Amino acid sequence: MLNTSSNCTNTTITVPEGVNNITIFVNDSANNLNSTSVYFFVDTIFPTLQFTNLSVINNYMGNNATRYFEINYTEINLANATLYINSAIYEMTCNATDCNYSKIFPDGYYVYNISINDTAGNRNTTASRNFTIDTEVPDSTATAGDYTFGWISDINVTVDIDCTDNIACNETFYCIANSTCTPATLYTAPIVFSNIS
Repeated sequence: MLNTSSNCTNTTITVPEGVNNITIFVNDSANNLNSTSVYFFVDTIFPTLQFTNLSVINNYMGNNATRYFEINYTEINLANATLYINSAIYEMTCNATDCNYSKIFPDGYYVYNISINDTAGNRNTTASRNFTIDTEVPDSTATAGDYTFGWISDINVTVDIDCTDNIACNETFYCIANSTCTPATLYTAPIVFSNIS
C-alpha cells in the first residue's frame, strides 16, 4: 500500500547575499533516503554609479558636436547600462568598472541621465545633466539710423548692433577705429558717437 502522507511544514529562513542552495532530504518507513537541491542567488544591493570626468558636464554649451558619456559603477551582476537623452534610449558599452557611449549631435538643447540595472532588477540612476550644442556662427548687423556708412556731416550718430543665432547670442563686442581693429568692448546699448567731424 502506498502512503503519501508527510509531516512537512513551511519554514521561512534568512539567507545571505550571493549564491545559496537549499537541500531537502526525505525518507520513508523503510529508511530509504532521497534529496533534492535548489540553487538560487540573492541580490538586494543596488548598483552604485557616478559620472567620470569624461562625461559631458552640466550646463555645457559649445560647438563640439561629438559628446562622450561615461560612468564608473560598482555592481558584480550588471545587466545593462542605459543612456537617456531627451527621451531617446541608448545602450552603453560596459567593462568591469565603466560604461561609455559617444554620439554626434545636431544643434540643440539636451537633457540626459544614465541608469544601470543588475540581474536581480535593482536599479540606480544618475542626476540629470543638460548641455547645448551650437555649431552655427552668429550673424550681426549694425545700423546707424537713416545714415548709410560712408562720409557723413552730422556730429552725433547712433549705431545699433543686432545679433541673431539659431540658439542664442551670448555677447556682442565692437571696436571703433579708422582701420581694422579687434572687438574688445562689450555692446550693451545703442552707441552714440559724438562730435564726429
